[in-house]
Amino acid sequence: MFTWILYDITDNKMRAAVSKQCKHIGLHRVQKSVFLGKASQRKLLEFEKEAPNFLHDPDDKLFIVPMSDDNYKKMKKLGLQVKSERLRGTAHTLFF
Repeated sequence: MFTWILYDITDNKMRAAVSKQCKHIGLHRVQKSVFLGKASQRKLLEFEKEAPNFLHDPDDKLFIVPMSDDNYKKMKKLGLQVKSERLRGTAHTLFF
């Protein structure tokens, strides 16, 4: 199962903390505030429990979106290609 994490957080410190946490659980940045990858269920649950601590402003938002492997395979990737092997956890470096 793949997971997307998308966020719009006004505070720079909190935004950096979310980014750091996304990387820590094994996700990979695909845009400034968008991460994608495979993380263990345990790590995702920990992230979900911690997520409200990052949201201080009423306009802050954070989405955790699961995506099946089948839907990932069907996803159209246009423009600069993301190394799919990295997102599946089989490569060692991600180049943009």
